Amino acid sequence: LVTAETCRVRCYLPTPLKWNAARQWNFTISLRQPALYLLRDHINMFTDLGKDWSAGPTSHYNRFIPMTYAVELNLNQYEINTYVNDHNIIDKPLVREENGELRFFGYALATMSLYLILSALLTIRGAHLGSNISMPFTKYRPEFSEVSFSVEAPNPVVSLTLPAWNTYNLHPTPDRTQLGKIGLLRVDGSYLYHAEV
Repeated sequence: LVTAETCRVRCYLPTPLKWNAARQWNFTISLRQPALYLLRDHINMFTDLGKDWSAGPTSHYNRFIPMTYAVELNLNQYEINTYVNDHNIIDKPLVREENGELRFFGYALATMSLYLILSALLTIRGAHLGSNISMPFTKYRPEFSEVSFSVEAPNPVVSLTLPAWNTYNLHPTPDRTQLGKIGLLRVDGSYLYHAEV
């Protein structure tokens, strides 16, 4: 799933003196030179993990504590690999020749370019990617909950290449890989989910 040169996790977990007072726990995760390989199975794994953590009987109202979890994720000199082939069927996820790639390269230079080579592996690269996630659990047994997030990546570069067996790779030329430049990639959104369906 992920390899990195270094990983730092900092937590600030205050507990107020007042009984059942609202609190916010902050987590900051910093990865240096991370390489992430995302498959559909990884997304399913995180979904199942969230369901497992939230499963079980609800707590009594007198034991409910309003909580807000704030997660900050910083990736420096990152590479995010996503597989974009049909049905996301991957036999050898770490072998680029089998899957190809789409790359985003990002640096703080004014001469940044976006490279595209048709492929089944999409790669996003850059100097820095920052993400903030806020998970407020401040109501007792709400009908729905909303998790907000933002992602910001200055100067990311994208590349896409096909596997070696694809006929597009017969006559590769570097000129056709250039598409353009993204000055700032920013995504703000939220995920709303209901307690019961």
